[in-house]
Amino acid sequence: MHPISLARFDALAAYCRLGPAMGLIEEHSWYESEDGRLLGLVLRDVTDGDYQAAFLARDSVERFRWIHGTEFFDMSEGAITALNEQASGLLARLEDERGQGDEPARAVDFFTLQVPQDRLHPHFAILRKGEGYSPARELISALMRWHDDIDGNYVEQFQSTAFDARLLELYVFALLVENGFVVRHQGAAPDFLANDGRGELAIEVTTVNPTVKRGQIVPAPEPETPEETTAYLKQYMPIKFGSALFSKLRRRYWELPHVAGRPLLFAIQDFHAPQSMIARARA
Repeated sequence: MHPISLARFDALAAYCRLGPAMGLIEEHSWYESEDGRLLGLVLRDVTDGDYQAAFLARDSVERFRWIHGTEFFDMSEGAITALNEQASGLLARLEDERGQGDEPARAVDFFTLQVPQDRLHPHFAILRKGEGYSPARELISALMRWHDDIDGNYVEQFQSTAFDARLLELYVFALLVENGFVVRHQGAAPDFLANDGRGELAIEVTTVNPTVKRGQIVPAPEPETPEETTAYLKQYMPIKFGSALFSKLRRRYWELPHVAGRPLLFAIQDFHAPQSMIARARA
């Protein structure tokens, strides 16, 4: 087992953490087998200071999950030694160990096509095949195994008509998980209910989209002077953001039984034009 960074571990296995329960431990160090089939994690129990090594492997639908823990040690070195001593035995019997018994019938897969080639969103087509996007594919491949398709049309929309919106939902999900929230769904909306152990909030994800008239996208303004840029930022963009948020407010999520009494957060991002987020940052 060789040491890896927290970023590497998070990319592969962040989604198996149990949210607020992680407050009972401190993560000391992270490891990966040479073939990538086994992850290791050295933990410190904050209540008594003992150390333990944990092993994670992909279950039958390719999600990294806990399969074994060592005994506890007074020092981190003992847990690390046990991690390295026990890894080879676990790898030898991994096919028998990795099944959890509660997996869904099949793995979620965003990249197996569900729509014809001529309906693919151009950005999805690049993500799926582009050589330069292989890191993004790997990150999404780990994340997608934990995705719950509440409406039954997520993958179809991710590949075609709503790529930007569905991608933003994935980002918000990953953001919540990596910040210690337990994320769940209830009903068709809002997108997430997130609990950090101190309270639960409702989150709806939305995007600022291109203007469409008679089925055709209307190109956004391209300001060339400082005056045009100021008008673009102070007049055009507030209307674009306001329109997206107003549409969500009309849904009156706060009146839903599972939202009433909880804080309601709208996560919004700008996709109204190519490179729009970068353009606004430069402006």
